[in-house]
Amino acid sequence: MGSPVLAALTPDALTPPEVQKLVVEHIVRGGGTATRALSSLKLRAFSGQIPRPNNEVDYDTWRSHVELILKDTTMSDLQKSLRIRESLLPPASDVIKRLGPGAVAASYIQLLDAAYDTVEDGDKTLVRKPPPTCTGYKQC
Repeated sequence: MGSPVLAALTPDALTPPEVQKLVVEHIVRGGGTATRALSSLKLRAFSGQIPRPNNEVDYDTWRSHVELILKDTTMSDLQKSLRIRESLLPPASDVIKRLGPGAVAASYIQLLDAAYDTVEDGDKTLVRKPPPTCTGYKQC
């Protein structure tokens, strides 16, 4: 049937408390490894130049990558701002230059959105006129 050695092994013999403790500590300490790996990736360059250089991404792509950084809880606000500044080339870097290096990431994004974000629906920016009303002899 089974090996006498395997039959003698109990669950505690296979994973003694010391090993269990080490495994749990390793998991707790390294739990954010995947997040740290993502946050350590460098943002692609964005300049806002038209036509867009081959080594750069468009604003929407760059902005979606920035969103991941902004949601990363393992990075400080200063680190987030630094990563954004490092990824910008002129003329986009000129847009945020007046804020200075101590500004928060949200301030950079607000200015960059105003300068480079695409308008998804033109109707949002226009004041809509009410439809004409029918008065008198006018047919609608």
